[in-house]
Amino acid sequence: MIYKNKAINFILSALLVVGVSGCGIGQKKLLFVSKTNVGVDIDADRLTAQINIDREEAAIGPTFEGGKHVPLVAGFTNENRFLAGFGVSTLFAGGDAAEAFSSHWQKENVACDQNTNEGSSAISLQQKPKFKKGMFRRFFDWMRGDDEEYTYLPGPGDVKPFIFSTDSSLGLKVSWSASSAASGIPDKVLIGFNREELALAPVMGEKKKGEPYKVSSPSFIASLISDTNLSSIRRSKLAWIQTFAVGTAATKIACDSVIRNDLHKTFAIDAE
Repeated sequence: MIYKNKAINFILSALLVVGVSGCGIGQKKLLFVSKTNVGVDIDADRLTAQINIDREEAAIGPTFEGGKHVPLVAGFTNENRFLAGFGVSTLFAGGDAAEAFSSHWQKENVACDQNTNEGSSAISLQQKPKFKKGMFRRFFDWMRGDDEEYTYLPGPGDVKPFIFSTDSSLGLKVSWSASSAASGIPDKVLIGFNREELALAPVMGEKKKGEPYKVSSPSFIASLISDTNLSSIRRSKLAWIQTFAVGTAATKIACDSVIRNDLHKTFAIDAE
C-alpha cells in the first residue's frame, strides 16, 4: 500500500510539472498566490481543519540572466486580541507597483519621484531569452510543420490575458458544492478572517533600437486593512479598507505615502 501511494503521488507530481510547463507558467507566465487565515478554516476539498493563524504564499516565475526576477511583494501583519477582536493588514503586488512600494516602504510622507512611472520595473537583459518548448508544444508545432526547438516571450503587438483576483471574508462563511448541497453538509466553513489572492500574469519582452532587451509584467496591487475592536460597547468598531488596482492606477496607489503608512500601522487597543 505504501508503494502504491508513492506511485500515485509521483504520477500526480509528474502531471503537475507537465501541466505547469505546458501552459507556460514559470517561463512566459507568472503565477503568484497567497492565502491567509485568522480563526477557523474547515475545508473538505483540501482535507484541512485548522484553528490558527495561517499564511501561505507561492510564486512560480522565470529566472533570467544574473538571477533577475520580475518584482513581487507580499506582506501580512496581525495582532490577535482574542475575544476583543483583531487587526489584520495584507499586501499583494507585482510589477511597477511592487517596485514602487518596496523602494519607498518606510518613508513616511514621501511619494514616489517622477522617475517612478510605467516600465520602471522592467528587467534589462543582454540578449533575448529563449525557452525550450515542452513536449506537447513541440508535438503540435511539428504537426503544423514548425520544427523550431525554442519559443520566445510575447513582444510588441501580442495580446495576452491577465488574471488577478482576491476573495476576502470577515465573520462566518459557509459554502456548499453541487454534490454536497443535497446532504446539507458544507464543503467549507470559515470563522474569522480569511483572504485569498491570485495573479496569473504574462511576462512580455521588448527590444527598442539602441536599448537592451527588456522584460516586464503588468503592474498590480491589492491591499486590505481590517481593524475590529470588541473590548467594550463604547469602543467597539469594525473598520475595513481595501484597494484593488492594475496598470498605472496600481503604481500610483503604491506611490501614495498615506496608503503605505496605513499598511505599516500597528494595531493596538486604546487604553482606558
